[in-house]
Parts: sequence; structure tokens; C-alpha cells
Amino acid sequence: ASAAEILHLAGSLVFLLYSCFDKVARGGLRPFYDWVTDNVDSASLWRTKDRHLVLSPSVMGGIDFFLRALPLLEPRVYHLGRVDREPVVVYSDAEWSPPPHPPLTFDKGLGGCIFVDGKNKGCALETPQHICNALAPRQTQIIPLELLASAGVLSTFAEDVAGRDVILFNDNQSVYCALTKGSSKSRDIQLLSTAWHAMCMVLKCRVWIEWV
Repeated sequence: ASAAEILHLAGSLVFLLYSCFDKVARGGLRPFYDWVTDNVDSASLWRTKDRHLVLSPSVMGGIDFFLRALPLLEPRVYHLGRVDREPVVVYSDAEWSPPPHPPLTFDKGLGGCIFVDGKNKGCALETPQHICNALAPRQTQIIPLELLASAGVLSTFAEDVAGRDVILFNDNQSVYCALTKGSSKSRDIQLLSTAWHAMCMVLKCRVWIEWV
């Protein structure tokens, strides 16, 4: 494939996913971005854009991802000026606090609550250590834990949010941006964001995310 073909394909997918469909498939764009960064020199692109280049395994994986994901996507339908049911209101939160007395472990709780049809419900748990171990090394893991909390509360109360409009409140700007865009530069957060959007697609709930 040539750089021109990959750029055209990536550009078409970006337009489609920004303008037309849900963001669940945004996770498949990262391999294309990385390939372009590694193989395309903007200064000489006009001379080399048609030169044949080898596609990396990650790009092939991205192509396979879209072949599987695109047939599952449906256009969103909005009925302006009409509200059939009140939206479900959801709050989620997470904790990543250093222990007061080492060698105790970090406090890494997840929790959330929902307000649905006049009822209030809540859930909470301690993040299993094997999940923390699977995350990319970083100084703090609050961002992926906040994302997991947002996913956990929707999953826990799946029957309440299925087919509904949902307003999700989250107090972490990075998570707000990752879920709103459907993408992240961090591979593990990208995977979690894609899984979150896939879950919302399966539940057929439309989520509006607010930062608080």
C-alpha cells in the first residue's frame, strides 16, 4: 500500500466516525496514526506518496478491527423537541490514594450511583490487584480507574440504562476527554475507552458525559 492510500483511508474513517456514527470504532484509528508517523515525511510526501510501503501488523489489525466493527454500527437518531422519558443520571468516581503507613497497599476504590425513575441505587468495590497490574506503568492510575468506575456503574445497572438516554457525571478531565473523543494516546486507556463505547452500543444507551 502507498502512503496516499493509507492517508485517504484514515481520513475517510475519521470523517465517518466523527460525523455519522458512534465512537466505538475510534479505537481502530491509532494504528493508522502510528504508521503515518513512522512512515510519512510531510516535507517529501508530494514526491513519495505513491511509493509502495509495507503495512505493519498493527495496521493490519486496525483494518481487521474496522471490517468487524463497521457492520455493527448504526446511525444515531435524535428527535428534536421531544423527550419520551427522563434521562438516567449517573455519577461515578474512583480513588487512588497512597497508604498512610507503608507497606500497606494503595486505596483504589471504585463506585457510582444512579438516579432512575424516582429510585436511587449505588455500587462500590475495591479494584482487584490483577487489574492494576495489567495497566501501563505510570505514577498514578487514577485515570484508568476513573474510566473503570464509569464502565462499572453502567454494567452493574445495565437493566436500568439499557435503551435509555443517560447523563454521566465524572470529575476527571482526562477520562471526560477520552470517553468524549473515544480515543487516547495511551494504549490501555484506548482499549478501556473502546470497550466502554462497545458496552454502550450493546446496551443501546445514549450517554451524554459531563465533567464536574
